[in-house]
Amino acid sequence: MSNTFLNETRNQHYLSQGEQRLNTSTPNAKKKRNQRIYEFEVLGRFEQVALGEPKNRRIEANLALDDIFSFEVDPEIRLRQNFEVLFQRYEDSLITRTEAFLKKAEAKARPPQVKDDLVGLFAAKLLNFARNPYCVPKVLDTFKSFLTVRPTDPATDDQLNLVLNGNRPHQTEICKRFDLSVLQYQQWLQVLFMLLTEMNSPNGQESLFDGMVRSLFNKRTTAVMVTVIRHTTDKCLLSDRSFNSPINANGMLCFEFNLRHDTFIRYVFADRAAWLPTEIPPHLLTALDLMEPIFSIDYRVDDRAELSRYNLNAVNQCHSRVFCSVDSGILIAR
Repeated sequence: MSNTFLNETRNQHYLSQGEQRLNTSTPNAKKKRNQRIYEFEVLGRFEQVALGEPKNRRIEANLALDDIFSFEVDPEIRLRQNFEVLFQRYEDSLITRTEAFLKKAEAKARPPQVKDDLVGLFAAKLLNFARNPYCVPKVLDTFKSFLTVRPTDPATDDQLNLVLNGNRPHQTEICKRFDLSVLQYQQWLQVLFMLLTEMNSPNGQESLFDGMVRSLFNKRTTAVMVTVIRHTTDKCLLSDRSFNSPINANGMLCFEFNLRHDTFIRYVFADRAAWLPTEIPPHLLTALDLMEPIFSIDYRVDDRAELSRYNLNAVNQCHSRVFCSVDSGILIAR
């Protein structure tokens, strides 16, 4: 077995513990295993929003499933191969990066001073989308090009073969639980491997995922607009899908993420050419490639109208559950 992917981790989170701990209902718990988060089943959406009674879940076991990311399990020993080490590259610094960024945000740091933080946070948040079993059809559609390429390095290609053909005694149960076909589950594991495995690139050893995120923020033809809204008393929901899509428009990619129990963040990536008249001359479109990238950030405090819409998006777009640090008084647009 490959040492890179080999470990004993059986309980595998599809929404990271770090993400959940930033929304814990028990921030003063002395031990991490005692930290909890409130869960609400969504009973009604849109004009008939209704949440079930709160259940205080233990984060250590919440939004997790045995071996969901294991692609090779040896029944004779406790070891298995999975993507835990790849996920940890993004998870390990999530809490400290989030808190450091929020301190800069409170000081009204300029965009260049926080760009690296925002890129790192976006990568960690987007990974929660890619690894979420409730998002598998959308993940496969978003990253379908990764299903038709193979690693050029023979050892990495051999590892991909193991991802595709390894021993997965848990496969039937996982497919049934998340309403996936065997092919969808296999392709999902393949996409995660191709996204997150570091390979040779013009920037040295880099994963395709990191390269893709970096290009989103540095593409000259794209305007990046970030909004961060913190609340002094109200709380933000966390969706079981990990993100919201508040805008559906041509030439625009938009994600909303829970940043912490009291803060959410919105990333908008807009095609600058889409803002121009349709009859614009081609040479002016070419000129966009020569312009400096647009990167802006808007900090706000206590925008309750925006928060109510964000929480409504979380309820409307989650699979079946939302989570929060409090058990009542959640602001949701009606």
